[in-house]
Amino acid sequence: MKFRIYTYVLFLMLALMFAVMPVMAHEAHHGGGAMTAKGQGILKGIDTEASTVTLSHEPIPELRWPAMEMDLSLRDAELASGFEAGDAVRFTLEQVGETDYEIIELQSLD
Repeated sequence: MKFRIYTYVLFLMLALMFAVMPVMAHEAHHGGGAMTAKGQGILKGIDTEASTVTLSHEPIPELRWPAMEMDLSLRDAELASGFEAGDAVRFTLEQVGETDYEIIELQSLD
C-alpha cells in the first residue's frame, strides 16, 4: 500500500515539474520581466499631450504583428522630443497589459 502511495506522489511531482518547466523557460528567455520587442518604421504623427505616436512599422515577428500603421503609447512623452512626422525610427516596445504595449525607447534610423 505504501509503495502505491509513494508511486502516486512521485508521479504527481513529476507531472507538476513538467508543467512548470515551459513557464520557467519562458521567463528565463525574457529575463523574468515584461516582454519586450524591437521594431522599426516611419513616424506618421506625434501627440505629445496624449503621449502617443502613430507609426507605420515593419513586421514584428516576436509579437506576430504584420506590417501596419498604428497608434502606440510612449512611456514618457520626452521620448518623442526632437522627432518629426516622416522620421525613420527604431523602437522598443514593452508589454504593459495582456495585449497592450508601450514604446520605452525611440531612436533615429538616420
